[in-house]
Amino acid sequence: MVEKIGVKLLAKLKPKEKPFHIRDDELKGFLIRVQPSGVMTYWYEYRNSNGRKLRVKIARVGVITPIQARDRAKTLAADVVQGNDPRKGKNTKNEPTMEQFLKEKYAPWITTSRKTGEETIRRLRARFDFLLNHKLSEIDAWTVDKWRTQRLKDEIKHQTVNRSVESLSAMLNKAIEWGILSAHPMGKIKPYRVDKNGRTRYLSEDEEVRLRAALLDREIKIRESRERGNRWRTSRDYEPRATLSEKIFTDHLRPMVQISINTGLRKTELCRLSKENVDFKTGLITVLGKDAKDGNTRHVPMNREVRETLQQWLQQNNENTSPFVFPSKNGKPIRELKRAWTTVLTKAKIQEFRWHDLRHSFASKLAMRGADLNTIRELLGHSNLNMTIRYSHLSNTSKANAVEMLSEVEPRSCSNS
Repeated sequence: MVEKIGVKLLAKLKPKEKPFHIRDDELKGFLIRVQPSGVMTYWYEYRNSNGRKLRVKIARVGVITPIQARDRAKTLAADVVQGNDPRKGKNTKNEPTMEQFLKEKYAPWITTSRKTGEETIRRLRARFDFLLNHKLSEIDAWTVDKWRTQRLKDEIKHQTVNRSVESLSAMLNKAIEWGILSAHPMGKIKPYRVDKNGRTRYLSEDEEVRLRAALLDREIKIRESRERGNRWRTSRDYEPRATLSEKIFTDHLRPMVQISINTGLRKTELCRLSKENVDFKTGLITVLGKDAKDGNTRHVPMNREVRETLQQWLQQNNENTSPFVFPSKNGKPIRELKRAWTTVLTKAKIQEFRWHDLRHSFASKLAMRGADLNTIRELLGHSNLNMTIRYSHLSNTSKANAVEMLSEVEPRSCSNS
């Protein structure tokens, strides 16, 4: 409904069963909203620089006159024309979009100051591509809540959604720290609650046997494929490739799995492991702080399998001049594991298992065999016990002993006397 908002209109307005509004026939964006309760409110409606339609509450009817409300709406309209966002109270003409901020300021900073900087930038661009053309101040809680609600409908885990929102919020915090924003546009949006002590995926004894068998079977097929290829090349007078028959490992996958399952090293820690940080004299693998998630250097003992695996791997690759234990073809840390890893899991009939779960398998086996939680914490490189506590249910000995103490006390008989 469109009509002149004034005293005459107010005198005849009556509430209905549902809320409704009337737009002013002279001033675009000026309107009055009538609630079923009879409460009436003046509003101003506009579009921000991104084209999104927004409203600003002016006042309740009765608090100010229609003329005063109209004057206020005119002021808000002038603010919009000048590049101000009435809901933010700030001129946004020179404010960067999320894309500009990422490219010019945030990406250069985070990729040099955080080990996971590149991953964070990729996550922000992929998860919030619909916000890249928004001004930073336009990234509000409503927009983010709407996005994460849809993510949950798409069956994305709560903790995964939380991680993305935390990355976005951290980016906006930097914008405040650098004086680009005066307040956090997302407000106090709270993360979803997650069960930190939920089910931890680790290999059962049978799964580990199948995984090791699948790794060996994969290497047999690689060797056979190499031999067939060399016969083909020889028959056509091509130079044959190096034979694999005398090598203990055909490539990096089996030794990396064997080391992971016996040390609990994170994938990035293992990929970046340098030869100089493998000390066979002391029997220790050193994970440098620059490669560790918590930034602290730690030392992980090598058991017999790890020692033998590393000695054999380094010996068969002694001509490789790369400083890394597991280098890629260009000498840098190896990165591509997913395709071969997925194939092996399929062959072993192991479902819902990630490379990171090898780390859980390491910790879980330690807990089941009686290692105390603090020792497990130190080996995993957790900064506190909060992360390690998830393995406590696997160490049932102390709990069982504690409960058993109750049976050692004779129960008092009940009597009516």
